[in-house]
Amino acid sequence: MVFSHCKAVANYEAYNSTLEKGSVISQISKEHAMLIKENQHYLVTLCEILLTIAQQKIGVRESGSLFRASAIDIESESNDYGPHSGNFLSLLALVGNHDEVIARRIRLGPGNAKYTHHSVQNALLDIMVDEVKNKILEEMQAAEYFAILADETKDLSKKEQLFIAVRYLYDGNIHEEFLCIEELETLDAEGLLSKIINVTKDRVNFQNCIGQAYDGASVVSSKHAGVNAIIKDCVAPLANYIHCFNHRLNLVLIDIATSIQCVRDCFSLLQKLYAFVSCSNIYAKWIKMQTDRGLIVMELKQI
Repeated sequence: MVFSHCKAVANYEAYNSTLEKGSVISQISKEHAMLIKENQHYLVTLCEILLTIAQQKIGVRESGSLFRASAIDIESESNDYGPHSGNFLSLLALVGNHDEVIARRIRLGPGNAKYTHHSVQNALLDIMVDEVKNKILEEMQAAEYFAILADETKDLSKKEQLFIAVRYLYDGNIHEEFLCIEELETLDAEGLLSKIINVTKDRVNFQNCIGQAYDGASVVSSKHAGVNAIIKDCVAPLANYIHCFNHRLNLVLIDIATSIQCVRDCFSLLQKLYAFVSCSNIYAKWIKMQTDRGLIVMELKQI
């Protein structure tokens, strides 16, 4: 009898607790929902930091041996990844000093769920890149007609890359948008053509291309075997070739500068100095010494 009474009292108290706090299942659901909300808030913050860094055109991480990211000291009152931790971690620590959810995650969160590793940073940036690219392609689909702009250049590691931009009319305004950078395996017309065509593959009808702008290099400007001729003859018959106005202006400025004797002599002297120094054995040792020590390589650039 006493046992039954105690059980009834316990059940009554549990019932009252359920009325106040909800059932065990609902409490678990609320906790789960709160965890999801915190996770979303944390990931959104990471993306916003990366987006800010990208918009400001500053580096995400320090390069080479300078990069040092220490673990957050749990006992410390402030969040600090230490010197040379890079812009991303520094900004994350700053936000953590003013956001309890972020601070708790970077201090006490599991190591595999902090998402601060450089591979995760790159993955998040790639996702944002895809979103921007998809938005541009959607606008191109709506615009229907467009022009392509492309130029080839070398990056700091001497790799050949193709910069591709598009120009189109959307919502009553002319848009000129950078689309992507493609690494080139070959520098012939077929290699350049495949990169340009594949950028809009399966998303935009390339037959609606009505203009193409490149520099004056023969591989793109040739009337018979250049990229512009192949596109016009085989892919987009309305795509008229235009020699890039900026490149024309650059050629004009170079011609004007070299027509002045003192300017021509100055550039000639600088070019000879570059050739003399860069061919020196000491210069090669200087580059090797910087590389061996993991430093940012400082070298002369050809004019």
